[in-house]
Amino acid sequence: MKLLKTLLATVALAVVSVASAAPQVWEKSIAPGLSYRMEYDPAIPRTVHGLRFNPKAGVKAVPELGERTIFSPGQLKGRQTVSALVKGTGALAGINGDFFPWNGAPMGMMVRSGELVTAPMASRSVFAWGPDFAGLGRIQAKFVAERFGWDNREFGLNEETGPDALVLHTEAAGFTYAAKGTPSHAVLRIVGGRFAAGEFVEVEMSHFAPAEPYIAVPHNHVVLTGTGFHRPYVAGLVTGERITFRLQASGLPWDKIDQLIAGGPNLVVNSRVSVDAGSQGFSSAFAGQRHPRTAVGRTPEGDLWFVAVDGRQSVSAGATLTELAQIMVRLGCADAINLDGGGSTTFNIMGSTLNRPSGGSERPVANAVLFYGPADEPLSGPIELAAPKSLTDGQSVKLSVKNADGVVVPNTDVLWSAFGSAWVDQGGTLRTLGAGTAWVAATVRGQKVVQEISVSAPSRKATRTIKKKKR
Repeated sequence: MKLLKTLLATVALAVVSVASAAPQVWEKSIAPGLSYRMEYDPAIPRTVHGLRFNPKAGVKAVPELGERTIFSPGQLKGRQTVSALVKGTGALAGINGDFFPWNGAPMGMMVRSGELVTAPMASRSVFAWGPDFAGLGRIQAKFVAERFGWDNREFGLNEETGPDALVLHTEAAGFTYAAKGTPSHAVLRIVGGRFAAGEFVEVEMSHFAPAEPYIAVPHNHVVLTGTGFHRPYVAGLVTGERITFRLQASGLPWDKIDQLIAGGPNLVVNSRVSVDAGSQGFSSAFAGQRHPRTAVGRTPEGDLWFVAVDGRQSVSAGATLTELAQIMVRLGCADAINLDGGGSTTFNIMGSTLNRPSGGSERPVANAVLFYGPADEPLSGPIELAAPKSLTDGQSVKLSVKNADGVVVPNTDVLWSAFGSAWVDQGGTLRTLGAGTAWVAATVRGQKVVQEISVSAPSRKATRTIKKKKR
């Protein structure tokens, strides 16, 4: 009898023991012009998170560097988790951006509020937007300096200085980084202009810095670094002389662009699936296997979609690049490109990471796209999460949140997330994923409450009883 009561209690607690085969969709408003969409298809299985953004509705989407800098002498070298970036900047939401090597520098071009932060990688796609434009492109560009004897010589911008290279570092770089060869550093004061495509910056030679790998870039200055064959170009500068630097670029209407993030390859062109992985240097395995993915695209109406697909886990297998392109088309995108994925894929709203990073925790990334805008008024008083402290693996339970008056908060106002041994959808249904410890969180208008749940394995005796009853 005691065992029967236990089984009946288990059945009463379980809402959904096996997920429905039909795909499920939830949509929630975050701010005027910014909405969140979660899709779950149990047949694959696959979980998709998306932010739809209207650039003309008051919310801004801005690329930002991890730790607000490209390089640093520290271990992470300018990388930071998306959740830390969202919290540190006061953003409403954030999603990971470009690919990056171990040194933490974005691999491709980045433009932040009109400022050129990194130079383009010619073989890779970029996605740009402004008040009256959004779209993808492939950039042809060169960064040159106008000085007698230099013959419009090309320079790197805010990148690691290799063993025989010339690189200009702006304040966005934070530091120089020249670990492969003895560098020469010239510190140059900015006289006028700005770092933007098609424009110029005039600088004046101030002084030389010590020949060390890391040199901090002073405010309102740049640092020109030369190594190997190029050291004399730096060492030959004279105090007080002026040089003009200019980025010559094509491929996009630069006068209409405020923000730009790089990635690749293309996913959608003219509303059709158009994956050009091979021409952008991506392998067939990278394109054809399912992985966690991140993407950005635009609709014909001018809205932007920023999308994260979970992968490499039991509740979400991920997507191939073709499947990712099909998702973007289904969301109404006319153009779209792939961004960094794998363990970097992270999707955060109001400080809560809603997706499940494949490594079990967030990976620090080189840059991210952050969303700024007016937040809803916070609730008066604390919120309470109605969730059990323990479950048996195989159970599912419907969760809810109550306000300070004990009234259930509408689910449309709640953002759900879970880690460890359970998974939660945006309807508030929590499903166990095996024995262990789970953490479920509910966020309501920026206020967050977390509950730890112990998930135990079903007893062998109960399992045999259930099987016998089914016969």
